Amino acid sequence: MLGACAQQRHNTSFRGGDGAWRASSLWRDGKAERCVYQASRVIYGAPRAYRAIAYTNVERYDAATTTKSEGGGREVFKHHWSETVPTENYDYRFSTCTYTDAATLEAVKLTVGTQEDCGASFKQVWREGGRWKYWDSVYFPGAGTRSGELGERESLHFADELTLLLRDGSFTAGDVYELELLPSQKSTRQAPFEPQLVRIEYVGQEPLELPIGALTAHHLRAELGALRADWWFAAESAAPWMNVLVRYRDSAGVSYELASLERTAYWERP
Repeated sequence: MLGACAQQRHNTSFRGGDGAWRASSLWRDGKAERCVYQASRVIYGAPRAYRAIAYTNVERYDAATTTKSEGGGREVFKHHWSETVPTENYDYRFSTCTYTDAATLEAVKLTVGTQEDCGASFKQVWREGGRWKYWDSVYFPGAGTRSGELGERESLHFADELTLLLRDGSFTAGDVYELELLPSQKSTRQAPFEPQLVRIEYVGQEPLELPIGALTAHHLRAELGALRADWWFAAESAAPWMNVLVRYRDSAGVSYELASLERTAYWERP
């Protein structure tokens, strides 16, 4: 348990640390950070080993179209997880993308697409003016299409955004962050659109042995409803590490361990 002297960080636009990792000139080099993780996820009651890839880059965002801008617009971090999980009969595919303001770390947009041989589902949440809107389409019986508004929630963040957002922690003993979070939408089924207040604690600095090698990491922990989640971020804020996520584990059986890290223009073709 954390003591009574623990800091309380009530988020409006989350900026926990000094932002050193965001200040790196690498984010404007025309490339993306590409992280490959040894991963596991429980599907049909069994853990499935696979490779997860997270791409992070800075680009311009057009609020009118909620897409990448061809010129001007808001500068954002685009943080995209691409995951293909094999099972006995067919693969499950998860595409999870968050857009976060590069200067303020305000949440901007979330898109989640899932596909497996029985069907496809799609979820989207985006800021329109001072309000939040959502839409989803889920193929399961009794689901279908939903749309609505979340209101003027200035402090809203996404659970699916935390693998980027928490890189900006101050990583100081006793730190506690309270965030209003939209539950993870990374599911083939409907997920709730009701935000919840989540308490995230800084556990401390720990040495790790990972597929990429030995390093020191900052450990954070949270209870996301019934789910317990733990994140570890590289303790080095300078390039190339820039406080990148190096390990994640949760009580639902999802885990990521960093295997490789590079900068690449992955969209270019030979």
